[in-house]
Amino acid sequence: MPAGNYHFYELYHKGFFGSKSWYKINIHFEVQPEKTVYIGRLVIEFSGLITLFSRPSLKVENSKEAAIALTENKYANLIHEVSTDLMVIEPIR
Repeated sequence: MPAGNYHFYELYHKGFFGSKSWYKINIHFEVQPEKTVYIGRLVIEFSGLITLFSRPSLKVENSKEAAIALTENKYANLIHEVSTDLMVIEPIR
């Protein structure tokens, strides 16, 4: 990805029978020039039936070793020096 700051503001969910839901979120990360940085795995979970008032649970997991194992054949020249800078989930203001 090009270097810069990236931000997720909304999460969109398309449900059964064409229903649609948008949720405000506040997740950000930075891509640094000439560096390979692992930003984590975003896990989005809903508990129970998704309704108009449902809120997703968001968390960032550090699955760096598993991600490297999946990509090492294709990107072996890039993953020898991978730093970790996980995505940050901020409260909605």
